[in-house]
Amino acid sequence: MKKTLLAVAILIGAGMLFASCTKTVQSNSGSQALTETFTIAPSNWTGSNGDFTYSVNLSSFNQDIHDNGAYWAYISFDNGASYELLSTNNKGYTFYATFDKDPNSSAYGVTIQALGGAITDPAPNMSILIKVVSIPSALVQQNTNVNYKDYNQVQRVFNLK
Repeated sequence: MKKTLLAVAILIGAGMLFASCTKTVQSNSGSQALTETFTIAPSNWTGSNGDFTYSVNLSSFNQDIHDNGAYWAYISFDNGASYELLSTNNKGYTFYATFDKDPNSSAYGVTIQALGGAITDPAPNMSILIKVVSIPSALVQQNTNVNYKDYNQVQRVFNLK
């Protein structure tokens, strides 16, 4: 009888222990946010008369992200110590990012544009770090309240390196 009562007590205790614990599993269905970082040197810009561009293909950017996900470009003027969401103004230029599919291939890319306004030449004369964040649609749907303008929050929520 004592063995039966002890066994029942252990089962009840174990049941209470497991019933009081919760486990949250976040499944990304194999999806993860990706980043690509590149530097634009002063000699990489093309254009003139205050309208300068730099284009690059992105390996993490695909049709699903283009159609249903999110993609943000951040710019750093201090070698990655801090990032600002494009578009932004700095050093007399307005910087923009445009994402699109290359019409001549299946590659997707980003074009960074620097508009000089009153500055017609030269192109920006400093190296600029660009970080592109690509978020698959499943992660966008799971994280609708992210302040994408705050790179530090985006980095924390999507576990970016």
